[in-house]
Amino acid sequence: MRESYAMVESILHYRVYLVASTFTVYTDHKPLVEWFNLTPLSEAYAKFIVKLQGLTFDVQYVEGEKNVLADLMSRPHDVARSTLEEFHKML
Repeated sequence: MRESYAMVESILHYRVYLVASTFTVYTDHKPLVEWFNLTPLSEAYAKFIVKLQGLTFDVQYVEGEKNVLADLMSRPHDVARSTLEEFHKML
């Protein structure tokens, strides 16, 4: 539940920038990939879905070792830049 909450709150924080575009969420938490295809089983889950209506995005799983963007902000600037360039080459 924490992973889904973090993802939803992050998307909502940047909603004003994301509302007019299609975007991809990369996660190392595999259950989140199928999370949006489930029938809401709880009130909290249903609220998350309602909050994200109007946004067009997909969720893709990236193995933890390959998900270099997860801790990018905590790295020195030069290391972060080279890591980001490597990530773009993977896509």
